Amino acid sequence: MKLRNSVILYLFAIFSVIAIFLGTAIAQEYNGSAPSENLVMKSPIISASAPTASTILARPVAPSNYCFNCLPSPNLVYKGKEDYTVRGVAYTRYNLAVANRDDYPASLFKPAPDLSPCGLNNNSARTWVNIYNLEGSYIYGFCALSSPADMDGLWFAIAKGKTPPKSVYITLNDRRCKIVLKSNLVTIS
Repeated sequence: MKLRNSVILYLFAIFSVIAIFLGTAIAQEYNGSAPSENLVMKSPIISASAPTASTILARPVAPSNYCFNCLPSPNLVYKGKEDYTVRGVAYTRYNLAVANRDDYPASLFKPAPDLSPCGLNNNSARTWVNIYNLEGSYIYGFCALSSPADMDGLWFAIAKGKTPPKSVYITLNDRRCKIVLKSNLVTIS
């Protein structure tokens, strides 16, 4: 009987270690963090220092078709404006960023050639970011962001001297899972 209980405890310990490795792999992909050198595992049965999941898996990622149903709303911030000229025409660019961009998994921004193209771009991202004014009119969009970090460089431009919208918001449109996340409004000054 003691031998049987020992075998059960041993198998449970092995299962726990595997579950921790796989859970860490998905969590690392979800929050975009780089794997650490070692993971300290603690459970009532075992306590050990072991290599992270990336040692076992070639590249820890969530499946590309995984639907993230509990993501936070984007926290949009206004970063200022800048004037520039293109082919002799002056514009003002209004710079925006998503402050909580690290809360979004990288797989949301992977190319999705199986979904509808963005113009001539057949490898546009799974998730598109669109900018709207207070009334809900479309201003500008990004269909080829390659990572959550790219949400630090969102912008829209209007001809210099024209009045910008009073405030704007963005949406993150996960086209694969048909999930749209709407941000807060930010005042444009």
